[in-house]
Amino acid sequence: DEVLFLRSIHVSEFCFYGIRIAVMQAGRAIGRGALAAARACLEQAIAFGEVLHQIFRVVRGVPPPHFLDFRESAVNASAVQSANYQLMDVHLFGLSENKLALFKRIPHLRNVLRYYHPDFLCLRDLLRSVPASGGDAAALLETARQLDSKLLNWRGLHVGFAQLYLSDISVGTGGTSGAAYLKLFLRNTLFGETTLDAAAAAEFAGAPAAVSETETARPGMHIAPPREL
Repeated sequence: DEVLFLRSIHVSEFCFYGIRIAVMQAGRAIGRGALAAARACLEQAIAFGEVLHQIFRVVRGVPPPHFLDFRESAVNASAVQSANYQLMDVHLFGLSENKLALFKRIPHLRNVLRYYHPDFLCLRDLLRSVPASGGDAAALLETARQLDSKLLNWRGLHVGFAQLYLSDISVGTGGTSGAAYLKLFLRNTLFGETTLDAAAAAEFAGAPAAVSETETARPGMHIAPPREL
């Protein structure tokens, strides 16, 4: 379970990076009026978003007691506090003022602060310049809406994961407030009308369907190495 979880983080990091690169390329294409090329870039981002969704479905098979057993050995690390994730988020939605204090506090995220200036245009800003009608323009906006929905559903899954797996933990990973912190940015979207797919969030309701906790979490069973190791 611990190895599976760590591998899921590794794959997620590549997806965050892939989405960011695709979004940056789409932004440059929009800037030069190549809307069909911009759409192709966002389709790549959607594919990476689908991988993120499937990763959560795999991780959902880890019983919560197992996750809590090896969580402490992660030294409070958090996937959403990775530079890759935050850079992806900035290029999609811009830098939120609510994150400034957090970025100043975490050394490896201070570099993200360079995007906090009025001349930086995120994808959300650039999409506002795209006309609502026209063949390539309409197709680009529709693709952007699909990406927006995909990422919103992924954030919904992340909130559901935190609520289920960290329900008895007062401090979330990365020193945040856990699910409450994630909910602050859940509705950060490209389009105001994008809605969360309730079916996606419902995937984290209840116990894992594939295997029961009584079969895998036995008294005295520890997954992580002893604290001194």
